[in-house]
Amino acid sequence: MNVSDGSILNYLETISNQNLWLNSLMHLLVIIAIFVIFFGGKRNCQQRIVDGVIFLLFTSVTINALIYGNVFHLVTFTILTVTAFIELFKKKNKFDALSHNVRFIVAIIFIGIGFWYPEFVKTTPVALLLLSPAGIVPCPTLLITLGLLTLAYPKVNIPQYTITALVGACYGLVGVFKLQVSLDIALILLAGYALFCIGKLGLERLKE
Repeated sequence: MNVSDGSILNYLETISNQNLWLNSLMHLLVIIAIFVIFFGGKRNCQQRIVDGVIFLLFTSVTINALIYGNVFHLVTFTILTVTAFIELFKKKNKFDALSHNVRFIVAIIFIGIGFWYPEFVKTTPVALLLLSPAGIVPCPTLLITLGLLTLAYPKVNIPQYTITALVGACYGLVGVFKLQVSLDIALILLAGYALFCIGKLGLERLKE
C-alpha cells in the first residue's frame, strides 16, 4: 500500500469515528426505511419516506466529504444526492410489490452487510449494528441504497438506479483493488447484479 492509499484509509477511519452519534442516526434512518417497506401503509407515504431516507444517506456522505475536504466523494455523492432529490418529485420508486424471490434475498443480504459493515469503526461486532459507518462513508452507504432500490425493482427510477449502480461499481473496484478492503467485493457483486437487472429490463421493454 502506498502513502496515498494509507491517507485514504486514514480519512475513512477518521470520519467513521468522529461523530458516532451520526452513525447511530443513520442506522435509525435505515431501520425506518426497512420498517416502512415491510409494514408501511399508504403507498405515497411509504414511497416518500424511503426516498427521503436514501436522499438523507447520500446527503450525509456529501456533507462529510465537504467538511473533510474529499473532492472525489464530494463530486460523486453530490451527483447521487441530486438524483435522489429529483426522485422525491418524480416518485418512480415503488416498494409495494415485494416478492420473496432471488432478487429480494440478494437485496436483504447486501443491505445487511452495509448496515453492519465491519470496517473503520473499531468496536464490538454487536455495537457495529449501531455504529458502523453507513451514511458516513461511501461503500456501506451504497450497499444499503442499492439494496433498497433493488427492492423496488422493476418499479424503480431507472436513471437513479443506473447511476447508483455505476458509482457503486467504481467504489467497489477502488475499495478491493486499490485499498485492499476485501469486504467491498460485496459492493462489486451488488452493483453488477443491479446493472444486470437494468439491462434485463431494457431488453424486455425493447421487445414490447
